[in-house]
This record gives sequence, C-alpha cells and structure tokens, in this order.
Amino acid sequence: MKVPITCKLLLVGALLCGCVGSAPTPRTTPNPPQTSSIGLTGSMDSGLPVIGLRSGTLTLEFDAFHPDIRYYSIRFRHLSRAGDPSALLPGVYMGGQTEDLITDATVSTSGIPLYTAYRYRFPNETISFTRSGRYAADVVDPYSGAILFSLPFFIMEPEGEARLTIREFFHPASGTRIAHQPVLEFRYPAGYALPHLDHHVVFVQNRWFDQSREATLADMSEDGKLVYHLRESEAFPGAFDIFSGSFRIGGASEPRVEQVDAGAAVPTLIREPDVFGLTPVVRGLWTNRPGVERSRDARYGLLTFRLDHDADAPMLLLGTFNGWHRPAAPRMRRTSDGYWEATALIKEGRYHYAYAPVDGSLPLNGMHSGTNQEYTAFIFRQDPAERYDRLVQIRSLRSR
Repeated sequence: MKVPITCKLLLVGALLCGCVGSAPTPRTTPNPPQTSSIGLTGSMDSGLPVIGLRSGTLTLEFDAFHPDIRYYSIRFRHLSRAGDPSALLPGVYMGGQTEDLITDATVSTSGIPLYTAYRYRFPNETISFTRSGRYAADVVDPYSGAILFSLPFFIMEPEGEARLTIREFFHPASGTRIAHQPVLEFRYPAGYALPHLDHHVVFVQNRWFDQSREATLADMSEDGKLVYHLRESEAFPGAFDIFSGSFRIGGASEPRVEQVDAGAAVPTLIREPDVFGLTPVVRGLWTNRPGVERSRDARYGLLTFRLDHDADAPMLLLGTFNGWHRPAAPRMRRTSDGYWEATALIKEGRYHYAYAPVDGSLPLNGMHSGTNQEYTAFIFRQDPAERYDRLVQIRSLRSR
C-alpha cells in the first residue's frame, strides 16, 4: 500500500494534535508540545517505579515533538493510597526545592517528525523526599503552563514482612471466566496498637496504577499477622492477553509487520490482524516501560494495528507507546473488511499493547490467556501524627 507523503504528514500532524480516532481535548493554553515513548523506571531489579526513602533513584525518559531544545519543569505531589491529594504540604514531604528543570536534552537526527529526547534522574542535589508513600511527577511545559503528562511513583520505608499469593478460580458471574484473587499476609512489628485500623493494602494488576483495588481485611486471628484479599466479586480478570511487537525502519522487522514505503519521510507500517487465541502473546516477565531505541538516530513510524474481533462496543488501542493512558489512546474504527483498526505514531524498538473497551473496563478478556498477569501489593500504614499513608512494604508476583 502506497500512501502519499502529503497524507502521511497530515496524519502525523493529526496524531500529534490528539485528533485521530477521538474528540479533540479542550485546552486552556495554546499548543503544548506532544510527547511519546514515556518511561519511568526505578533502580530496583523489577523496574517498578519504587525507591527507598533514603536510597535509590528513578529515571524519567520521554520524547517531545519539536526540532529544538526546550526546557521543561517537573514537580511532585504526595498522594493518598487511592491517588487523591494527601494532607501534607510540599514543604513537609520534600527537602530542598519542590520543582526542578529538565535540561538533559538531545535533538534527533532522524527525519519527520523531528523530536527532542529528554532524560531526568531523581532524587538529586535539588530534589529530595522526606516522607514515604504514593507520589505523582508532573512534567509541565513552562511556555504554555500545560501539564504534558503525570506519572505515579512510590517511596517506601520498609516495616514488617509480607507474602503475596494468587488464588485462581472461575468467576461466579460467568462460570467460565478465570479470575485472580490476590492474598497478602503481612507480619507487622511488635508494639503496634490496633494495627488492623492503621494498615491498608492496595492491589495493582500489570502496573496499571490508576486501576488499583483496595483489599478487605480477611483474618486477624493470629497475633502479629494480618491477612488481606479482594472479595471474589472484585477479583481481577485473569485471562486477557497482552501482545508484543517490534519494528526497525529500513532493517529487519518482526514477521508480523508489513513494512511499506520505508524510505519516505514518515514510514508507514501495517500489522497483520490480531486474533485472540492465535496471535502470539507476551509470556513470562514483562513490564510496562517501552523498550524503544534511545539513540538519537531512532525514527518514528506510522504503525496501523488491526484486530479481528466481533466486539460491538467501541474500543481503544492501549500500549507502552501511550503509557496505557486512556486519554492519549487512539480510538479504533470498523473497516469495510470487518476489522477494528487504529494508527499510532511509534518509535523503533519493542512495545506491548492491548485492546480495551472505551467504557473504562480492563482489556478484552478471553477464555484462556497465554500472558502471565503481574500483581503488586502495596501495604500502607496511616501515620498517627501526620495522618498520611506511609508505604511500608511492596510485594510483586506473576500468575502461572
């Protein structure tokens, strides 16, 4: 399939302004730049965005679509375990400054679209933290005042010991769908008064932190131990697939990508249709961070995804290329040949993706799944003096 270069440039412009497959996002500030290939990883082996209160660093990387170097601001917010603003003021939970500039920038040498790659590591000499808990990092465009994106991260001060297991069963609402019920055993230090009132456990599936679920206290009969789990009616769907792909412009791509007009300013690529149960899926350990090329020579291409599925409800294309963030996800459309289709601007490298209904539910759930689901338990203890959620333990586990 040949696509005229003028059409490609129009499509790139539409993707960058956020108007392909979805309604335009209202803005109160003019033309903030668009971003892609966003990743925030910690120094722990798991790659989770987690550090200790006095140890470890987090690394933020992203690309902004403009051909010149601009500087961006980054600021930090302390949150409750549910992701709401906490009662703490910035001067309490941060040491030093509460905002910093992102100045480590490299302009790409690739063709259209030109972009600038950014990197920022914290804590550092300017930014430090004095309280544990759940946080958000906001990257702000100082020229327009707009928040380009926000990413969650966590700071832990360990207390006690924790053990996470997963109970698998058929969901009672359907009788045929597999469900996962995380179970967390927490042994708290001696001397805690009424620990069952101060401790709270939050479960997250596949690092989708904005869809966390708070657990119910199930057992406190043994001294020094609390057991938490989700109710069966609130268990996570355990059988949906995460797909994986990769491409390299002008080089060897994966077999399922048909490369079209790779020599053009904006290369166009089309994936073979995905079919649940037939398309290879991600197996074993996987993370949500994009495995994109960080070389300044790496290019972006217009990659079209297709799904062979009889879903009636409108769907979104979610993946590491849009941070699994629904407002940034392209909306899929039905084609004349019966496929669901969406196009995204994606950088060379490896990516993971899934198809999800627009209504906010999790990705499409199949009868069986080859993808191991990853679960993380966050154990919070409400500080009795300052009344904020301290983060005292984290445990992660993959389903079989």
